[in-house]
Amino acid sequence: MSTFFNSMAVLFVRMVFIILSFQIMLKIDWKRFFSSSNTYVAPYLCVFMSLAVGHLVGSFAITIIELCQSILAQVLY
Repeated sequence: MSTFFNSMAVLFVRMVFIILSFQIMLKIDWKRFFSSSNTYVAPYLCVFMSLAVGHLVGSFAITIIELCQSILAQVLY
């Protein structure tokens, strides 16, 4: 049962960071990076970049949380 809650917490943290990165990536004018004939690619780039950054930052946050849990467990037990 503990692994279920752990998995759900990991999923929740990653989804939060993906949504946050998507909201931040929406503020960037992606069309200026492409020529006028390729501007249709800009929304796709925004989605893929937010997935990549959100996953990376979420994984970092999960690693930090697990590290703090293990340090706390060693100190208390």
